[in-house]
Amino acid sequence: MGETAGAHDSEVEMAAVLPGAGDPTGPMVTIQFTPEPGDYIQTMRGFLWRDARVWITMGLVGIMLAAGIANLVAAGELTLMGFSLALFPLVLAGYLWLGLPLALGRRVRREPLLRSATTYHLRDTHLEMRDGTGESRVEWSVFHHVLELKAHYLLMLALNRRSFIIVPRRAFVSAEQEALFREIVARHLPGLRG
Repeated sequence: MGETAGAHDSEVEMAAVLPGAGDPTGPMVTIQFTPEPGDYIQTMRGFLWRDARVWITMGLVGIMLAAGIANLVAAGELTLMGFSLALFPLVLAGYLWLGLPLALGRRVRREPLLRSATTYHLRDTHLEMRDGTGESRVEWSVFHHVLELKAHYLLMLALNRRSFIIVPRRAFVSAEQEALFREIVARHLPGLRG
């Protein structure tokens, strides 16, 4: 254990891929990292901008506002209030892109448990998790799919598809370790790219 990886200030320590010799649960990937506020901010942005409900809501709000403004223009009553309403979708997008993620980042900075050392043991049969809140073992059926972002993997929960487990790509010590992680995850969850 003990190899440091990543370009962040906090240390990311990783265990090597263990072959699982003689273990009936097969190969195992052990990932250890310390979550940073940036992990939460980036994953929230990535999740929100890939959520169809967000785009549908913004589209419907935009259509309703455009229709209202068109009525005001047709009636010759476009005022500062009407112009302000026209900017509402941009304000909403700004709130989703900046406001929510930055508020989450502030919360993470204030709550040490959200920044506690985290360990995942991925096996073909289950995932074991340990962090500052405790330990748990979950079957792969608890997850619905994996969302692959530029810097993270999100293991999306089946019962609440707005909840997920974060796995930062910076946590892998080698391309081989990430490949084994992808292999194990792909056997159980859809969503990985090529």
